[in-house]
Amino acid sequence: MSIKDSEPDYLNETEAELRSRITQYLVYARVQSLGYTALRSYGVDYQSLPEWKDDADLDIARKLKPIKGSELVVAWLMRLEHAIKAAIKRKQLVGLNGGKAPTTH
Repeated sequence: MSIKDSEPDYLNETEAELRSRITQYLVYARVQSLGYTALRSYGVDYQSLPEWKDDADLDIARKLKPIKGSELVVAWLMRLEHAIKAAIKRKQLVGLNGGKAPTTH
């Protein structure tokens, strides 16, 4: 068994593949931070949102090369981020409306 055989896969990736992974990690960290703030400050559990549970894109991304899969992962994370922000806004509107859901016209 040579040293080359025991190296982790990420050591053999190109610079572009590594950049795509780093981008995914940074966006993921941002969404996790937002999710923690939403839970702590507003009582919004992002893991109960439909966007969190709809992870079909992640299943597809797992089967792709890092660069192609990264686009799907980042798009999913951005949808989740927008859903968290929308849930926070809804929670704030309910608070401003005396505990009642806002009416729509």
